[in-house]
Amino acid sequence: MNINDPKAKTPHVLVFADTQSWIQTFVANTLRQLHVDFTLIHPGVDLKQNHAQIMRHTHFVISWESQFRFGGALIQSLIDLTEELNPREQVIILTQAPSQEDVIYFGELGVKKVLHIDKDVENLVPQAKKMLGFFKPEPTSTLSAWQSLLRKIQNLPVDIESRVVRQLLQMVETYSPQDEEESAQKYDAKAVLYSAAGEYELAEDFWRRSLQKNAKYHLAHKNYVEFLKLRNRYSEAIDHLLNLHQQNSKNIARIVDIGAAHHKLEKIDIAEKYYEKALSKDKYHSGALNGLATIKFDQGKLDESKKLLHRSAKAYEAAALLNHQGIELVMKDKFEEALKHYSRAQYVLPDHEKGPLLFYNMGLCYWRWNQPAKAREYIKIALIKNPKYEKAKALLEAIDADMPKRLDRKSA
Repeated sequence: MNINDPKAKTPHVLVFADTQSWIQTFVANTLRQLHVDFTLIHPGVDLKQNHAQIMRHTHFVISWESQFRFGGALIQSLIDLTEELNPREQVIILTQAPSQEDVIYFGELGVKKVLHIDKDVENLVPQAKKMLGFFKPEPTSTLSAWQSLLRKIQNLPVDIESRVVRQLLQMVETYSPQDEEESAQKYDAKAVLYSAAGEYELAEDFWRRSLQKNAKYHLAHKNYVEFLKLRNRYSEAIDHLLNLHQQNSKNIARIVDIGAAHHKLEKIDIAEKYYEKALSKDKYHSGALNGLATIKFDQGKLDESKKLLHRSAKAYEAAALLNHQGIELVMKDKFEEALKHYSRAQYVLPDHEKGPLLFYNMGLCYWRWNQPAKAREYIKIALIKNPKYEKAKALLEAIDADMPKRLDRKSA
């Protein structure tokens, strides 16, 4: 059983609740009575270190008001850890006294299964029955073609063909319901599609219409901000994010987004402040860890950068960024600077993120710098890490073929 199978007849539940709390006792007793397989786990654990255990479960029960780690932070970390997670179907929030900000946050996270619980004995049985219903797969009629279409649109490939976009736009017209909330969804879906087709004015118009229809539709806000960032309109993105932050200041991912937008504008002090603010709320947030680690790397504070990346569940994103920066230096023939950059990257990255691409790029840099022996060393390391790495094989063949010629030229 694994996280990809939330509709399994036999659910396997991972429960995040404070040890020996009444909530943990209530959940454990309820699941035993319902004959549901479950595992208790402390909310304060490092999820990256428990990845294998998490992937064995189909549902996640989370105490929102945990003293050790806020429920929103836990859910965001689960989403970061595995892109397969479907919060709508697989996450169940237990909450005692949610604020208006909390209710907004539930929607922003995409969680629909929320159970209000209390210690009142008369309410325990109805609460237990409602929890049982959360583990039953939604009927096909509820998971409509419209919902399936929306999910497809929210996960479009980068290189989608215009023909496919047109087909999806027609399907939006065919399947979209007509009530207020669904109309906001329809406009957002059309905006995403027009943006993918490069029709940016139309896309922006539909996002405005979506938010006019439902100003609280979190997905339209999220997609519109991503659109602004892709168009390099970071100042506008920041303004939009700050307006949303006033409605819900608990959303840690948004705090990171504000920091990242300032980072893009090279307002490093402000970016650092937001990354640190996010980490004060959740010390394991990958986006904040990566962002702050990048700043420390650029400042030459390599030990601090290394510690931050070793806590991140998505250090591979930082690795990709560092590789890209090195490639840009090589393309400008700044070989010595590029090699220094790669060496520093090799120091700060966790071992499992020191992939073949890093060593290939170092070898390529030495090759272009006319140091074939050094180039050969690093290409061989890349091939040890991935023996099927075709680009590395081709470069090694080119080096081996050309080295005798270079030696002849030197001796002549």
